[in-house]
Order: sequence, then C-alpha cells, then structure tokens
Amino acid sequence: MNNQQSPSMNFFVLADSHAKRIPKFISTSSYSLVTRSISDLSWINDTKPELSIYALLSSSDIRSSLSQADAVLFFVGTNSVRFFSAREIIHQVQQIIFSVQQNYPHLNQPGKISIALTFPCFNPLRGKLSEDLMYNINVYNHQLQLLSSTMKFNILDFHITNYHLDGDKMHIQPRFLGYIINSITNHFDQVIETVSPPTLPTPPTPPASAVPDNKKAPQSSNRSSEALQLRNKKRHKKRKEKQQQHQIKRKIHYQWINDEIKQYLDSLNIKYAYIPPVYGNILRIQFNNKIDQDFADEHLGFDIFNENHYKEFVNKHH
Repeated sequence: MNNQQSPSMNFFVLADSHAKRIPKFISTSSYSLVTRSISDLSWINDTKPELSIYALLSSSDIRSSLSQADAVLFFVGTNSVRFFSAREIIHQVQQIIFSVQQNYPHLNQPGKISIALTFPCFNPLRGKLSEDLMYNINVYNHQLQLLSSTMKFNILDFHITNYHLDGDKMHIQPRFLGYIINSITNHFDQVIETVSPPTLPTPPTPPASAVPDNKKAPQSSNRSSEALQLRNKKRHKKRKEKQQQHQIKRKIHYQWINDEIKQYLDSLNIKYAYIPPVYGNILRIQFNNKIDQDFADEHLGFDIFNENHYKEFVNKHH
C-alpha cells in the first residue's frame, strides 16, 4: 500500500441515533472525519438541552469541534418531525444555521454547512397517524431544500425508502450501514472539490515600472478573487458534465466503503475521476475520458464488487 499523506481537512458530523453505528473517526488521504452521535437529538428541545442542537452549540466540546472543522454535516431531523410541524422546524433550522454562520465565520462560505434530508419514518407518537408523520417529513424535506438555496448550505439525500427500514420502522437495517458511510464520505469528497481553500495574505504588488517586461506577472494573477472563483466554478461544472458522459455501473455489496473502493481501483490501475454516492446497491464510476472508461469496463467484471471479492480484499489489505 502507498503511504498516505496527513489529512489536510477536518470534517465534523453531528447526528442523532441514525449515526450510532458509524465509526467515530474516519481518516482518508484527503481529510479526517469525526462523527458525534447522540440518541434522540433534535434541532431544538426545550425540556432536555442535552438533546438540543441549539443548546449544544454553547457547549465547549461542540464549540471546539466546529472551530476546528472545515465543513460540518447536521444529520438530524427524525426526532424533530415527530414532535413539531415542518414549518416550526424550518424556523428552528434558520435560527441554528444563522447562529453557526455568525459565530464561525470560516463556515459561512457556501457549501461549508450541510444538512441531511430526513429518512421515512412510520413510528409516530402515540395517538398520531403514520400518514400524518410522513406528510410532515415530506413537507419538511421540501422546505429544507428551498431554504438551502437562500442560506447557502448543502443538502445530503441518502435516498432511503421504507425498504431500508428496520423493524422499528424508523432506523435503517444494519446491513445498509455501508451505504450510509459511503454516502457521507462521497459527500465530503464532493465538498472538497467545491469549497475554496483558506485565503492566504497576498504580498503587495510592485509598480509596473519596477518590474522588467520579461518578469511581469501573467494576466491571471491580476484577476479578482471573484473572477477566479467564477472561472473555477465553470471549470468544475464542465469537468463534472464530462465525467458524467464517461461512466460505468457495477452492482456492489453493502459492506464496501468509499475508501476501500478507491484503494481497490488504485490496485487495479483504474484511472477513475469521481465516485458518486452508491444508490440501490449500484456503484457508478466516472472517468475523464473514454480511454479510461473502456479500460475499466474491460477489467472490472460485473461481480467485481460482490461479497466474495470484498472478503478477499479485506483479508489482503487489513
């Protein structure tokens, strides 16, 4: 295995019990990911502040985590939609996101904050109907996506359906844990591509007369930061569209996680460009050109990511 460089970015996930089986710490070559899971966590809980994100924002450990994080994911919502109407929750989210953006300026950049859409839930409070609960969840998820465009935060959709739910009709089955981990790690892989690195101080520019003609800076160095960001955004969009044109699909066993997939592809000399979140046990692999796509299509059998190959990979690399 190749020696990995120290992670350059730190990500933080604050979640309810949906993340209780997710490793508390995941390290990749690009970032380190810390997950804090608190059962029964809600956006706001007036009677139990230890279960309220709004109250926890004042705690020393959460303040420390947010101060060190380059991006944060709030993986909560189920407990809120069982107690509050969607309209009330959206006001809570507005209040909390505004507070985070104000108190942690480094998280105020678009894309630095993400919120997960709420899973389906058929476990309402006593005396309430499942149909009403699902309606509330759907309205909340829709309004949350609308809010994301105005408050400039990202949305993470796990695409969970009732098929994935466990016997309590609220949490997912343990066999789909790998799917959740994959979705989160793929999400942060995309965050790395879209957020800008910290801005370093720019040294003063000497007068043009003091700089020889053959030493003058190229035109791009004189562009404004806004123009550079716009150019990079356009390049990223074009690259993403190009990658979507060169894509292959393979069935995948749920235990594969994103880092293992990448490590496995690297061992096979597969030159992939991007791996979107796994959905419906289907792995999509995107490439920068048709040559790389054809090479991968030829060398990756349709059962390459099945359970047997996963066990072989684990025995060899762990």
